[in-house]
Amino acid sequence: MKWFKHDANASIDAKLKRLRLKYGMEGYGVYWYLLECIARTVEPHNLTFILEEDAELISAEVNIHHERVEEMMRFMCELDLFENAEGRITCLKMSSRSDEYTSKLMRQGNCVGIKSVEGQDKIPPNRIEEIDRNNRKTMIPSNFSISDQVRDWAKRNGHGSLNQHLDHFVDRASAKGYKYVNWDSAFKEAVRKNWAGV
Repeated sequence: MKWFKHDANASIDAKLKRLRLKYGMEGYGVYWYLLECIARTVEPHNLTFILEEDAELISAEVNIHHERVEEMMRFMCELDLFENAEGRITCLKMSSRSDEYTSKLMRQGNCVGIKSVEGQDKIPPNRIEEIDRNNRKTMIPSNFSISDQVRDWAKRNGHGSLNQHLDHFVDRASAKGYKYVNWDSAFKEAVRKNWAGV
């Protein structure tokens, strides 16, 4: 997803007012950062609107202690700004605010979380089991490598030195015990943010 709609009057939404009342602009900033994190992983093969970063990674990016980030995220879920299913954070409402290309894919029925315009913020009941099976966080696979899909993405977006990025990513993920739902998406995020410093 290249962009998503941001209402000019979002700041007067009652839920976001409650968020700012409790956490100030720090909480407001984290909210929009989480939406950006979800949006940038939305691609034709990944239309689940799942937040792949955990509180520790978000904490490192926004320079706020991870316990405070976790607390904010819990509060946002209590406000129904996000959904939380067994520790998986989603924002299915983003489907109605997506760019034209992503909206077209969803209208064609390619999205796990969306079945119709009326139910676009609901997970269809017959898909919940499938989502649970396919979206559990796991440790990095022992044979993790650069997939053709990631190579194509890197070429399109001008990212090089993939082998160096891979070595650093595998070492870091193994050393810190990172768990992700989608390891290709996690690797792309590491390349985007240049974890390897290349």
